Amino acid sequence: MSRMTKPLLSATRAASKNGRLVRRSDQAFGIQERGRTPPNSSGSSFRTKAGYRGGLSVINDDLARNSCVGRRVTGSCRYSTAAQSGETEALDREYIKGFQGRQNKSIPPSPIESKEASIEARLELVDPLLLRDQCQCELCVDPSSHQKLFQTSDIPSALRPSKIVARGEKVELLWDNDVFGYSADHKTQISLDKIEDLFRASQSPKQLVTWDRSVFRERRRSWKWSETRGSGEMLYEMLRELDDYGLVFLEAMPQLEAEQSISSTYGVEQIGNVIGPLRDSLYGRTWDVRSVANAKNIAYTHQYLGLHMDLLYMTNPPDFQILHCLQAPIKGGGESVFVDSFRAAETMLQASSNPITHPLCTYPMHYHYHHVDARTELQNNHYYRNSHPVIELDEHQHVINVNWSPPFQAPLQPYSLANDTVSTRRMREWHQAAQEFSQIIERPDMQFEYLLKPGEAVIFNNRRALHARKAFDVSKGPRWLKGAYIDGDSVWSKLRVLREWSNGK
Repeated sequence: MSRMTKPLLSATRAASKNGRLVRRSDQAFGIQERGRTPPNSSGSSFRTKAGYRGGLSVINDDLARNSCVGRRVTGSCRYSTAAQSGETEALDREYIKGFQGRQNKSIPPSPIESKEASIEARLELVDPLLLRDQCQCELCVDPSSHQKLFQTSDIPSALRPSKIVARGEKVELLWDNDVFGYSADHKTQISLDKIEDLFRASQSPKQLVTWDRSVFRERRRSWKWSETRGSGEMLYEMLRELDDYGLVFLEAMPQLEAEQSISSTYGVEQIGNVIGPLRDSLYGRTWDVRSVANAKNIAYTHQYLGLHMDLLYMTNPPDFQILHCLQAPIKGGGESVFVDSFRAAETMLQASSNPITHPLCTYPMHYHYHHVDARTELQNNHYYRNSHPVIELDEHQHVINVNWSPPFQAPLQPYSLANDTVSTRRMREWHQAAQEFSQIIERPDMQFEYLLKPGEAVIFNNRRALHARKAFDVSKGPRWLKGAYIDGDSVWSKLRVLREWSNGK
């Protein structure tokens, strides 16, 4: 893949009027991506704001002395006070007050939305601890290994900037009470982009738009794989779409009929070589989805396969799945169905005053893959078993994963509590909530349906996009898909690399 040499040109994605925002876990970036306008925003971006990058060369020392999170709320700088008195507990209390104060409606509008945003405004709202920890000088990060040479815990709580100077696209900070062993002239240089990143992260998490059938139909595009794999720009755009929506479609994939010299695994292996190595499993690195006699998996039949996610009987189910269509029946059924489980989870939790206690977030659902036959070889026997709640939340009560796979659900188990009455009640509450969730995902308006044709492929987030297959008539022709899994770490690593390339790093 060649390095991108020009900025990416991408249309700003705005949330549809029906799209509610759901936070993605910090897997891809951990912060709102620069250059991409958050949904429902005014359409402006950091890169186009006059006044942020220009004009200033030196920022006065008063800002350095007063730079703190809680200043706007408390009226005084907690760092200066702590440095003078050494009262760590008081500092912590002010720190908490400062964070609580950010939620106060009396705080001025977000500088992101203000055309007169300045470096001072951002630095006042970014904790000096965060700023110091960003230092990439050769005293803080080894130039060769890129590994950190100090510990975040080494940074004194009473640290504060003593001087701040703007130098072109960077800000230079000197410190009072720096990490032990660093001289008084140690300088931390931070790019304006990084300050913007830190500011955005402190204001709101990265947001995604959930989708239903109409939203996805409007936004869907097909990526020509033969072009996408050779273009850094197009690959970046495709992976961003995969990260945003959890579902992308590819065309112009290898076809067995047209390229008889290639193997059936060529297509999925090619994708794996580009976006991340394929993950091995009990099914192998790649596997076939086709109708066979005496199938050990309902996917290997012609029957209807309901909405589900794969390998939930494992501790770490795969994050992404690839399906490459090699053969498909002509007007004989076999359509693939996809549902955004985040939209369904969001609908379930909207009415809950405390989502973290919702039955679907707390009651463990058991999944298993149980094929044990003493008459066969040991390596052909499997008994996987694990449990997950249907909806997983992060510390901010945002949906990060959904676990729903009825075909592989183990028999319902009692919730282990000393009080049997409470255990029974919680099980019944989960059962009612599960019925509601099932009704939501089975609604036609939630389902995007598509018949994969030979030479097409789909990549989807296995922890977000539910998938199903309609029954098909084997007399109308064979249906053959080649499948594989990829761990999310590999995909998100490639996405971060392409993002840095696009920003000229």
